[in-house]
Amino acid sequence: TLSYYNNSKTMHNSNILQVILRDHGFARVERPGAEWNIFWCAGQVDPCELPLMKPHQRVNKFPKANCLTLKANLWTNYLRMRRRFGADAFDFMPTTFLLPHQLSQLSEHIRASGDDGTDPKAVWIVKPAAAYCGRGISLHRSGPELPQQLLGEGQRGVASRYLDRPFLLEGLKSDIRIYVLVTSWHPLTVYQYGEGLARFATEPYTLDDIQGRCA
Repeated sequence: TLSYYNNSKTMHNSNILQVILRDHGFARVERPGAEWNIFWCAGQVDPCELPLMKPHQRVNKFPKANCLTLKANLWTNYLRMRRRFGADAFDFMPTTFLLPHQLSQLSEHIRASGDDGTDPKAVWIVKPAAAYCGRGISLHRSGPELPQQLLGEGQRGVASRYLDRPFLLEGLKSDIRIYVLVTSWHPLTVYQYGEGLARFATEPYTLDDIQGRCA
């Protein structure tokens, strides 16, 4: 009998995935020690559990994957790679600061950049530490008061310089999602799904109103 185990404590977590699994003959088991084929792990995989897995069992994550999937860890590792291989190879991420630990560095960067709050294109995007689907993201005008404002709001996560000249299609912001399955880090083995997803804003791009959610 095909079966899967999902350790999420949130009812709607991976709901679509579970519907697909059930449609393909997988039954859900409620105990981690039960016999299952797929373990859909919400959170991080405990490396101590991997040696206990049987040859036919699969889990959806690699240990320590949060080195890439958490925004603060991604930036920290990006800086590590830039120091090792140089800025010519690693120059594809905007200036970022960890919150709240690097508020003083953010303040110094704003001062050195001469941001006095009058440039409408000088904007920072703040993303919370452990959120998804755009939850908790906010835009802020750059200026000397910004670090203190973020401190007062209790922001935890990252603050990145907002790209003021994004690639636009007919004046609209967009993004493209490509779905891949990584089965091995070494050697790196990646399977790309044949279809993707494109999303478009519903209003023309502008920084005149940074609170607007549709542009």
